[in-house]
Amino acid sequence: MNLELVGDRLQFCIYHFHEWPDYTLFLIPIDFTERLKGEIKRITLEFIRRFIKYHRMMDITDTPYFEMSEVCIDYVDFEQLDEEEKKDLYRKEKLFRSYEKGRIHRKLCRMHSKAFCRNLEEHIRNCNPSSNKEKRLLELITEGMSLIAKDSPHILNYDYDYASEKERDFEPPPLEYQILLTYSITDTVTKDMESCFSTDCQETYNQTPVSFTFITPETEKLFRPEIYPERFSKWFEKFVEHVTYNL
Repeated sequence: MNLELVGDRLQFCIYHFHEWPDYTLFLIPIDFTERLKGEIKRITLEFIRRFIKYHRMMDITDTPYFEMSEVCIDYVDFEQLDEEEKKDLYRKEKLFRSYEKGRIHRKLCRMHSKAFCRNLEEHIRNCNPSSNKEKRLLELITEGMSLIAKDSPHILNYDYDYASEKERDFEPPPLEYQILLTYSITDTVTKDMESCFSTDCQETYNQTPVSFTFITPETEKLFRPEIYPERFSKWFEKFVEHVTYNL
């Protein structure tokens, strides 16, 4: 329980930590969709588009960790590198440019644009997967639809800093910096960003989903934490693992 000043009133805040993997980035990729075709591709893209919109998920390029990882390139002494290292650095710079204003940038922006198909639920029901891998993908999408139903919470609504202070040297990474859209979870840009996130967390803690409520004289119901964050993390891990290693 915390005692907090909300507006001009002191209020008790009761909070509950959910089971959630500490110091973990939840990144949903879209590169795998380039290997899909036809109806299953449209369904998958539309589902991801709706998922990130519902949960107000940003792209990795919107985080300070992307900027930090890009700045690190500027400190590399190019003259001290051998030929192979120079080629690797060139490829990394090229990939960063693609994330910033190239092909990958356009693909990420497209995910925040118009729908890929209408009546998604109907398309899911009528889809006939061409393989067991696509069948499993469709099952995961069907399961994921329950996480963006009209009566479902938004994962960022669980962003509560239980140890908040007015002035401190390092701010903990909020949830919005940990649940993101990316192009790939295996390319060097994402790996560098993960390294920057890990370095940042060494100086502080990372926020994980917390259910909370403020107790006031107007409070009329008991505090009952839901298990939505647990459902979210378990599904997210299954989905990303499948699309990364099976498609």
